[in-house]
Amino acid sequence: MTMLSNDYQEIKRLIEKLSLFGKKLEDAAQSRDIRGQYTACNGLAERAEKLAVMMRSMVRDFPFQSDEDGIFLVPERFAGEESAPVEFSVLGQNTFRIKLPPLLPKRRHHPSAPTARQWYETMYGSRLYAFFEEHSWTGGAFTIWYHHCYKEIRKSTVKDFDNLETKALTDLFCRCLHADDHPEQFSCFVDGCETGEDCTEVYIVPRSRFAQLYTEITERG
Repeated sequence: MTMLSNDYQEIKRLIEKLSLFGKKLEDAAQSRDIRGQYTACNGLAERAEKLAVMMRSMVRDFPFQSDEDGIFLVPERFAGEESAPVEFSVLGQNTFRIKLPPLLPKRRHHPSAPTARQWYETMYGSRLYAFFEEHSWTGGAFTIWYHHCYKEIRKSTVKDFDNLETKALTDLFCRCLHADDHPEQFSCFVDGCETGEDCTEVYIVPRSRFAQLYTEITERG
């Protein structure tokens, strides 16, 4: 496998832009130009996000590429498991728990909607599809429960429950389940608590069993 020339040229262009905006930021900081610093930071953020998305896509695809002789160039263990940790559990019929790194990080800036969707599709999509293929979903009304966990909740902790990352994952879960997010079939519940660990636990459960599961999990602590 060889990197496509247009991909390489785009990566090279983005790196050059990053260097350019980095120099603009340095100059603006030295001259105390607040507007210039703001513009340079926006330029850096936009190009860095684009570059990160391209590289994550390549990391995802490398294990499935081969040279002219059909020999895999990258060991299967580099498929992304370590770079995007995730735990799957089956709690019962049509009841699943997926543990992810925190979806509500302690920061004030979230990615754009297209970036968030592509990120989660790239890093989790193939494993989610495989998991739900192995543990068949038999359909019916269901609830997705986003249980945001924090080591410690402080006044500075950003608790933005209606965030782009949660929406991006909901779309991905629905695609994996071959389900629609129409209110007759789908409902969503979001909460957060202090558990001693920063993570997000996602529960997918039949709607009729959600209240019981919620009581079991929250009382367990």
